[in-house]
Amino acid sequence: MRSVIATLFALLLSVFLLVAGNGLHGTLISVRARIEGFSLLDVGLIGAAYFVGFLLGCLWAGKLIRRVGHIRTFAILAAIAAQVALIQSFFITPIPWFLFRVISGFCFAGLAMIIESWLNENASNDNRGKVISIYRIVELSGIFCGQVIFALSVPSGFVLFAVVTSLVTLSLIPVSATTSKLPREAGRMTINLPKVWGKAQTAVTTCLVIGLANSSFWTLAPLYALEVGGAQIWVSIFMALMVLGGGLAVWPMGAWSDRVDRRVPIFVCTITVIGVSTFALAAPLDPKILLVLTGFFYGVGAMPQYGLAIAHANDAADEGEFIEVSSTLLFVFAIGSIMGPPLASLFMKTYGAAAMFIFIGGIHLISASHNLIRIGINRLDVRVKEKFVPVPRTTQEIFDVDPRSEDD
Repeated sequence: MRSVIATLFALLLSVFLLVAGNGLHGTLISVRARIEGFSLLDVGLIGAAYFVGFLLGCLWAGKLIRRVGHIRTFAILAAIAAQVALIQSFFITPIPWFLFRVISGFCFAGLAMIIESWLNENASNDNRGKVISIYRIVELSGIFCGQVIFALSVPSGFVLFAVVTSLVTLSLIPVSATTSKLPREAGRMTINLPKVWGKAQTAVTTCLVIGLANSSFWTLAPLYALEVGGAQIWVSIFMALMVLGGGLAVWPMGAWSDRVDRRVPIFVCTITVIGVSTFALAAPLDPKILLVLTGFFYGVGAMPQYGLAIAHANDAADEGEFIEVSSTLLFVFAIGSIMGPPLASLFMKTYGAAAMFIFIGGIHLISASHNLIRIGINRLDVRVKEKFVPVPRTTQEIFDVDPRSEDD
């Protein structure tokens, strides 16, 4: 383990800085948009814009990488992402912010592709599972720290935008200084929705629903926390606890899924989110306690689902299909992520801040019902499966790092 960390330390440090900056940026712009008087629908559309850019990056950033190389592309995209965060603080109107978030999404997709292809090049068949687990830990730690940083300055000022710019810019240093072997060409996204639907309907439904729900949560939950908690510090606490709860739940849920039909842990996670949503709407508790419990247990229920869906689909796939199946599920997740924030914002506009959980709980109820029907129709042989891998929701390049891709 120590040798793996030593080899990839520079790349992982860049990952930490990037996701800390990106996590901070997402929370900051949602809160700042409301401070500036943007409508809830505007906030939802701005949140969706990031995922539009991210999907475009997954589809097309590889062309830039193949044209000018990994290090040059990393420098270009990191510079653009850093400047976008800075410039955004000067043009505070919805349309420019929508365009800025599309650009940010594209840049961070490309940056993630480069990092992940680098990790793949430096991982061996013996340590791929360790590499992806370490990558997941670093990613979650960076997101957690980004949420904590949000509490250190007022969102109505310039400082937090400058911090985002600094974190993204600093990520250039470790990558530029690394002596790790340069990666090969970036892979392409291979999408075949009819085939994957035929093999693993539960995985497709889960990825769509978790895209709808989690993109809505990342975009609108800071506004919910600000209204319920009444102070900026509770936004940081709420969002950080969500990351903590998810991080603690991913590995136990994955280990359990290795011993049972994976649709059962997916169902339990879905029911957990439904329970949390009901609790957030109806529990007669002090707002601070409500935020602590809701944030933590939402992460417990929501964050493991994507990795479980990938694992379930891989169990049903034939040999050599892992990349195609996983890329298709990533595409479905991205489509859901684009649709989610505008839809959830309409619920909040009509019924109030807590109505975000009406939307999230409602779509999870549909997912749970579908999953239960599928379990009843088609019981799986749980002996025919590979070990769970805590794959993060990022670009298609991570699937090359995944040890389950070796047969491809």
